[in-house]
Amino acid sequence: MGVREILVTTMGAKTVLGGDGWFCISDAYCVSGCCAWPTYGMIGCDALTLSMHNLQPADPIMPKQDAWQIFCDRQPCAECVITQTLSHAAFPPIYSKVIFRVRQCGALSDGVRGAESDPAHTPAYYPHAACHGIQCECLGAPVWLVGFDHAKVNTRNLSVIASHAEEQYQNTSHCLGIVWGDGGSTNLFNLLCTDGFTDDIRTNLYFTSQVNAKGAKAEVQNHILPFGAKPKDMEPRIFHVELRHREKGANVLDRLWVTVNSLETLTNYNNWVAANATNMAWALTLAPPDS
Repeated sequence: MGVREILVTTMGAKTVLGGDGWFCISDAYCVSGCCAWPTYGMIGCDALTLSMHNLQPADPIMPKQDAWQIFCDRQPCAECVITQTLSHAAFPPIYSKVIFRVRQCGALSDGVRGAESDPAHTPAYYPHAACHGIQCECLGAPVWLVGFDHAKVNTRNLSVIASHAEEQYQNTSHCLGIVWGDGGSTNLFNLLCTDGFTDDIRTNLYFTSQVNAKGAKAEVQNHILPFGAKPKDMEPRIFHVELRHREKGANVLDRLWVTVNSLETLTNYNNWVAANATNMAWALTLAPPDS
């Protein structure tokens, strides 16, 4: 892991240290204790000011224990912005402010988390949790971002689900289209990215599902989602699936739309493609936005 450069931005009497990055505040709990912390040397404090206050360039701008107390006093929060006032060697006195961000060590985050919590919404396995703080290379316990494998499901192409305004439906980006078969079903577990899975994870993962989203709950047993009765042409049976972990309570790790279409719908679609794919003259009759 590369060492992140410490960005220093000066705006008049204010100095922003670290840019949009953050300093690890949990040094006492870090694996290697190698986290960088704001010092007078980082901001280029002049020798006269250092001498006046009996300081060294390596001395902290604020003791980490003091910053930790500020962080705790502002809970609940994931990140805290701290401003420290400095007095410079001059007459009359000149004051400036140093601004920096702090968070708890990211290496403390371990165990199973949902792919939904990742900005890229991508399942992954990390043998060690990383801190991601500025100039911190701490490594923690393993982390699993559990979710549906992007190679096995699709991403919906509708920006808004017009028929279902609730947040859990709007946030469901994965989808899978299936053609109904008599007695058919799908194994939802096989759609997951299982890199690095342990037996404990396999045992504790389970799925819940609703038919047509707001309808009755669909029974999912041993990760198997049955398709149920044959749907009518152009009236697919739609399942909204949520992936959960027994030790994570109500937290949803990932979500999926499963659309089960009738064989008649597939046959009609294939016939339409066969009749129109070779002769595209019909496209000229479409309105400009659709052509």
